[in-house]
Amino acid sequence: MSAHKAHATPTKDFFVRMITKDISLEDCILDLIDNCLDGAGRAKHAQNPGIEIANYTGFRTQISFTAAGFKILDNCGGITIAEAIDYAFHFGRRVDAPTDGDYSIGLYGIGMKRAIFKMGNKIEIQSSTEDEAFATRIDVKDWLAKPPLVAPGQEPREDWDFDMYDDPVNPQTGTSIIIGDLYPSIAAQFSNPEFENRLSRIVSRDYAQFLSKGFEISINGRKAQGFEFKVRQSEDIKPIRQAYLDDTGVRVEIIAGMSGAPPDDLEPTERRAETDYYGWFVICNERVVVASDKTDKTVWGDGDFQSWHYQYNGFIGVVS
Repeated sequence: MSAHKAHATPTKDFFVRMITKDISLEDCILDLIDNCLDGAGRAKHAQNPGIEIANYTGFRTQISFTAAGFKILDNCGGITIAEAIDYAFHFGRRVDAPTDGDYSIGLYGIGMKRAIFKMGNKIEIQSSTEDEAFATRIDVKDWLAKPPLVAPGQEPREDWDFDMYDDPVNPQTGTSIIIGDLYPSIAAQFSNPEFENRLSRIVSRDYAQFLSKGFEISINGRKAQGFEFKVRQSEDIKPIRQAYLDDTGVRVEIIAGMSGAPPDDLEPTERRAETDYYGWFVICNERVVVASDKTDKTVWGDGDFQSWHYQYNGFIGVVS
């Protein structure tokens, strides 16, 4: 009996649409910031292996955007050519990929490509370490339309490769990503002043720990100011604190109590609604991954505890 094969290999067009479909523009930009922070972390750990990083002073990420384009520039050590070939431009995690480094928060396997493909059609990436540098330019439409590769005795297959070129080493080690020919929905969001304000508030919240350690993030020339997680403490009211080491060796600390008042000295565009200070916050490797949660994702209305109600306004819980 003869055998037949049905080839289940996804098309490039399908894959790109699927990885960008359910992610917001804000989260795409956060993915790119995560990679910048991981670069800074690698640079710091190269100096002091295994030591928890207490100071990021000198490292920065600059983000700028208009309806015409987007740019993110960092000085966080750059990407080696080997890392770019094997991980940064590889779709998904390779079987032979090394274990993630301590305190890593980004994912080369998907984050960068998901972000850049979400925004626009013209992409330029340059990166320099102290020893080597590369540049690549991607026209998404042309990349999707590349003719298939044909090898003798084999069926044609889609060409997924990106062309990379050697570039002069830049003493200011780091990476720049420029995206042009934005998709209309992305250009419309970048044109809305509220998007910039909302992104600034999210960055100030989600990277508060890094900002407090000297890392700088600027958005259209304005530096992000870290969100302060304040819990009231006095003779009359004290927060609950618990700390433990779980079965996998992860250190966990829980602090819960009444939220401190939001700071009064913020600019109007940086202020958050007071209710945004209430609920549960979950921080992993110093990055906020759940913010101001009032749903059964944490405890509210999960069957053992009632749903969030305005009577709980003022409550804050932080799980690190």
